[in-house]
Formats: sequence, C-alpha cells, structure tokens
Amino acid sequence: MTAKIRLHWLVALALAGAGLLPAQSEDLRVTIGKSLVIDYPADVARISTSNPEIVDAVAVTTREILLHARAMGTSTVVVWSKSGERSFYNVNVEHNLEPIRRILKETFPSEDIRVQAARDSVSLVGRVSGKEVSDRATALVTPLVKSVLNNLEVAPPPMEQQIVLRVKFA
Repeated sequence: MTAKIRLHWLVALALAGAGLLPAQSEDLRVTIGKSLVIDYPADVARISTSNPEIVDAVAVTTREILLHARAMGTSTVVVWSKSGERSFYNVNVEHNLEPIRRILKETFPSEDIRVQAARDSVSLVGRVSGKEVSDRATALVTPLVKSVLNNLEVAPPPMEQQIVLRVKFA
C-alpha cells in the first residue's frame, strides 16, 4: 500500500471518528474497464478517491464526474461542491461476468451453472449432470480469469431399475 493511499484512509478514519462523515453514502457498482458518469447537482470544487489504482475520478464539466474502473476492489470517492457540501460514493469494481455466463449457457444449455466472483477468482456453483461437464466448465472459464473455484455438485447417476421375480416350484 502506498503512502498516498494510507494517508487517504487515515484521513477518512479520522473524519469518521470525529463524526464528520455523513451517515449515508451512495453505493455504486462498476465493471472493470468500464466508466460511469455521475451528474452532480451542484458545481464541483474538488474530487478525491481513496484508491486511485481501483477507481480514477475526473471532473468532466462543473457538474459531471467521470469514474474509470481500473482494477478489482472497493474505493471511496469524495466530491466537494463549491458551496462546501460533501458527497461520498462507495464504488465497488467487479468482474464482468456476462461473457462467462453466456459461454457457459451456450455450451451447457440444460445445466444449472451459476457464476460468482470474489476478488481475483470466480466460483462455479450449481448442479451438473456429470463430472465431465464439471471439468469442461472449469476448463472453459480458466483462460478468462485468474483462478477458478469449482463448487459444482455432480448429480448422482440414475439408479438402475430392477425387476424382482419370485418363482415358486410346485
């Protein structure tokens, strides 16, 4: 962690301890590599982000803020208006899971495979018909993310039906 990031967090903690942070902040979700525009209700004087490696914030006009999602994680963006009011945005930057979901759905249309993300890894959850499907799903997703955790439950094979014959000899 760089000294600049530590300083941002120390200032935020000090403000929180002094009761200077607002009780509410707005939560935003952005996908890595995407941008988000905030239409601010007043003229912007200054913008700060707690972790510029995760979210980069730029004032495009006096009332528009552009957020760039750079890496996975969470960052707080603080916006000061020219009148002195502050607004806090908790920005959560996530994986773009839609391409992974689409590939799995197209490849295995009848299987129940769900995708969940946590930090740099992706978890496959659900129930599949066989171990081969589970292994192939993991192999499909592996090149797209840093690590894959396979939590797929393999359905037990169907029971073979048996016929019971009772024979009596007279």
